[in-house]
Parts: sequence; structure tokens; C-alpha cells
Amino acid sequence: RFPADPATCKSQFRELTRSSIKSALNGMVWFDLDEEKSCYILRGTKENTEKAKIAMETFIENNQIGTVPITEEDREALFHGGKTSKVAQFSDEMNVQLHVDRTKHVVIVRGKQES
Repeated sequence: RFPADPATCKSQFRELTRSSIKSALNGMVWFDLDEEKSCYILRGTKENTEKAKIAMETFIENNQIGTVPITEEDREALFHGGKTSKVAQFSDEMNVQLHVDRTKHVVIVRGKQES
């Protein structure tokens, strides 16, 4: 077991099970999420669980997920212009991926978290 951020563990776990890292982990360990205790569970040999833990931590570090609430007016202003929009420029400058969730009225930010 190793600790997970309670605020993002569920979304990070979803990404871990969908991404290319899943196939690498499946060959080494069985893994799951204990939401109640906010930790990842790894089962396998000691060597494989250590390798898997490092791989998962690296993936999580490089794929931090955050959300920023926006209004409909914000969305129109930020995304107007497609590839030349303010959001596209920010995404390129900060080296992050940005997506809008229109149902929740948030921008989802994904990328490496800087200190």
C-alpha cells in the first residue's frame, strides 16, 4: 500500500487503469484503490511492487489533474479561436493539457505539477 491524495486519487486511479501504464503494471502486479483509506494497493512480489510503485508515482507526478470552475461566458472567451485561443496558448506555454467539462462547468488541467 502507498498513500494517495484523497482529493484526486479516484480520478488518478481511473487514469492509471486506462493508460499505457496499465499494461505494464498488469504484467507485474495486481493493483486497486482503497478510497476509504486513500491509498493504492499493490500485490505481487516485493521487487515487482517496488517497480510498480515507482512507475505509478512517476505517472501521477507527470499527470496531475486539477479543475478550474468557469462560467459559460468564460468558456466562450477562453476557447474562442480554436488553436489560437487563449486556452490553447496557455496550454502550449505551460505544457499542460486542458479540456472543458461543459456539464460541470470546469476546465480540467492535466500535466506535471511544478513546486
